[in-house]
Amino acid sequence: EVIAQLNLPLEAMREEGGDNTKVVARVIAINNVIGKQLADFIARETQHAIADGVNMIIYDIDSPSGDKLHAQQVATQIAELDPAKVTTVAWIRKEATQAGTLVAVSCDRIFLADDATIGNIDLKAMRLNNGHRLQPVEELNADDQQKLLTLITSIANRKNRSASLLQAMADATKPVFEVTQKESGRVAWMNDMELAAQPDEWVKGAAIPEARGGSLLVLDAKRAHELGIAESPCHDLEQLRTRLGISETTDLRPVAKTWVDNLVTTLNSRWGGFLLVTVGIIFIYLELHMPAGLYLIGAITSFSLFFWSRFLGGSAGGLELTLFILGMILLGVEFFVIPGFGVFGVTGILMTVVSLVMASNTFSGMSATEGFEQSMNSLGSLAAALMVVIAVAVAMNRFLPSIPFINRLILTPPGYVQNHGEGLMLDPALQSQPGSTGPMSVGMVGITVSSLRPTGKAMFGDKYVDVVSDGAYIDHATKIEVIRLAGNRIIVRSVDGTNAV
Repeated sequence: EVIAQLNLPLEAMREEGGDNTKVVARVIAINNVIGKQLADFIARETQHAIADGVNMIIYDIDSPSGDKLHAQQVATQIAELDPAKVTTVAWIRKEATQAGTLVAVSCDRIFLADDATIGNIDLKAMRLNNGHRLQPVEELNADDQQKLLTLITSIANRKNRSASLLQAMADATKPVFEVTQKESGRVAWMNDMELAAQPDEWVKGAAIPEARGGSLLVLDAKRAHELGIAESPCHDLEQLRTRLGISETTDLRPVAKTWVDNLVTTLNSRWGGFLLVTVGIIFIYLELHMPAGLYLIGAITSFSLFFWSRFLGGSAGGLELTLFILGMILLGVEFFVIPGFGVFGVTGILMTVVSLVMASNTFSGMSATEGFEQSMNSLGSLAAALMVVIAVAVAMNRFLPSIPFINRLILTPPGYVQNHGEGLMLDPALQSQPGSTGPMSVGMVGITVSSLRPTGKAMFGDKYVDVVSDGAYIDHATKIEVIRLAGNRIIVRSVDGTNAV
């Protein structure tokens, strides 16, 4: 009201820094789509700045879009900061659109570069899936739109800006008119709803040209200043430094993301997730064929990094991790406890796949078609990972036994011999001969030549065969007995649980 009565610019009401009021500034860059990772970074660095005694935070904004929920979260956090303790400044070098605009108008002061623009809070386009932009929806959700308008109005009132102008940036159905107060002649900007609340106080004029034609309001630097949204334009950061009273010795380089932030961003990419899943499965394959514990640690590390990055990225939570752990437990039970492959194995595979697909996507706000498409993309990545694992397994089985030095680390399976440097082959002496044992039958007794987990190899007479334990782990060099024949599977159990001598 004082500003209006004296016809002063907004800057005239700002307290200038003097000898006793030193400006301690810090710059935080917002130069990407605003998703969960960037929102967490902004909140974290804002709190760090306040804890370090900073009394002015400059948000260097060049953001084209973002997720509506996280953008509103950031805007609310900035708007609620106490201006008596810290002044928030939006510095727009080029463009603040959608989520970037919402964050900018939540600051105490707004400065635009000469050729910068601000506006167009298009809720239909503020959609992300794990950091990747989705296509705009055709229809707005009425509840989401009302929540956005309520937040914008609250921010406008808190920051002493025209609520009608900010609403026009988010709602094209609310044109804004230049109005004049009858008694004082003061000029303001209001929409029809705001005018209807006080019809005898204002004289309605023409609609501002930027809000015509049914498009969302977008303003350049000069026009934003004329309408009271921003202060007069700045040529560059050095002029902004002078306008804000910041010492020349103050470093205004934006706070950079840490290596952890960059790592999370990399791991959340499509290729990052693909590599983590592929490496994890390869390590599991190696552990099953060459039990050493080291490969198991590698697999746990790979999948832990996958879910950790997805958790920080906002697409995974406790449910996805629980499903994955239960799926792996069921697969372990199927491989090491129950012979064959049945309900436990199928359920374990389904739970593991579902957990990985859910962790790779943020389905909130998606249509059924979009959710299906994103799920198919994730399944395609998993299928590609399995194909890579199969190719790696074939290559390892074919070439590792022939590589010098490395082949010394690989134990030659029972019944196999080196084939002149070309890999392994079945010992000809053990192939079917007239003197070898005949068909297998229930009750035959043999000896294990490898551990049964539950599958492995055993010798009956002079014949090596693949067998399956009846559920329990059986060590090598253990006497066993055939208890059941199921198709090509020979199911055995240990004889009195004693090891062979």
